[in-house]
Amino acid sequence: MNEKKNKFNYWEAITTIAAFITMIWTIHYSNKVYRESNKQFRLNLENSRKQFINDSILNIKQLNLIEKQLYLKQQEVEITQEPIIRITPETIVKGEIGKLDLFIKNFGISIIENIEIFDDYFVALTQKKGPTILYRFGPFITIAQIKIPSINSNETKGFKVNFKDFYKQMADFYCSTEIEGQRMMVARYIIRFTRKADGKRFEYKKAFIIAGNGDTFFDTNDRDFKLPFDYVSFGEIKRMLNIDE
Repeated sequence: MNEKKNKFNYWEAITTIAAFITMIWTIHYSNKVYRESNKQFRLNLENSRKQFINDSILNIKQLNLIEKQLYLKQQEVEITQEPIIRITPETIVKGEIGKLDLFIKNFGISIIENIEIFDDYFVALTQKKGPTILYRFGPFITIAQIKIPSINSNETKGFKVNFKDFYKQMADFYCSTEIEGQRMMVARYIIRFTRKADGKRFEYKKAFIIAGNGDTFFDTNDRDFKLPFDYVSFGEIKRMLNIDE
C-alpha cells in the first residue's frame, strides 16, 4: 500500500511541476508578446508622430504658397487701377480762424503710404482789363510738415491745417482799397503718396476758396451756385494752380 501511495505522489509531483513550468512559460511568452506589442505600438506611435509633423509642415508650406499666390494676385489687381483719394469734406468746411480740420479718404483698393501734404495760400487778384495774378502768402516750405504713414483701402485719416499766423496779411491785402480788382483767397493742398503694391508715387491736388473770417473753406465745383462776380473765375485759378477737377 505504501508503494502505491509513493507512486501516486510521484505522478502528482510530476504533474505539478509540469503545470508550474507551463505557467512560467506562459508568463514568459506573455511578457515577450507584451514587450513586442509595446515596442511595435511605440514604433507605430513614433511613425504617426513623424507623419503628422511632416503632413503639418507640408500643409503649412502649401498654405504659405497659397497665401503668397493670393498676395501676388492682389498686387497684380491693385497696380491695374489708379489710386483714388479725396480731401473731405468736399462741399464746405467749417473751423476756427486760420485753423481747420481736413481728412483724406482712400476710395481705391490699394494701401497708400508715405503720405506727404504740402499747403499753399494765395490771394488771387483779377482786374477787368488785366490777367489774374496770384499773390502767395506764408512760408515757402519744400519739405512736407504734415505726414501720414499709411491709409488702408476705404479708410479715412485726418490732418490739421493752420495759416493763422499770416491770415491777417491775406485779409489786409484782400480788403485793401489801394488796389483795384476782384480778389479771392485760395488754399491749395498737394498730397504726394506711394502705392504700397509697387512703390509708385502719385500726386493729388485740391483747392478751396477761403471764406468767412478765414474759418470756412468751400469749392464752387461742389456747390450749385455762381460767385457774385463777373470776372473772377475759380476754374481759371485752379488751372493756374495746375489742378484738374
